[in-house]
Amino acid sequence: MIMIGKNGLKHHNMKEERIVIFENPVDYDKLLKLQKKYELKIITTNFSSHEKLKKNNIKFINSDSFLTQEDRVLIQKTAFYISEWYTQSEIKNFFTAYSLLEVIS
Repeated sequence: MIMIGKNGLKHHNMKEERIVIFENPVDYDKLLKLQKKYELKIITTNFSSHEKLKKNNIKFINSDSFLTQEDRVLIQKTAFYISEWYTQSEIKNFFTAYSLLEVIS
């Protein structure tokens, strides 16, 4: 973001604002370099990146904060459904119709 002062001139000491999605603590040094150049809004996507920034007193937004309660319920239901893929009737019928040896050969 560039601020305009009373005299209409741009303040060049202001850093441009950027949004960064930080998902891998291995990239921490890259993040620090970006932070020197830009004003960052950092969004974390997992526990390890969250902990790395918290440990180093760097402000961030946890990506979970963008979810509503309805989103969380939908994600949980979908995860349960996907994790029980083998119980779906199409899969059961497939393995009933074909033996495992027939599928492999």
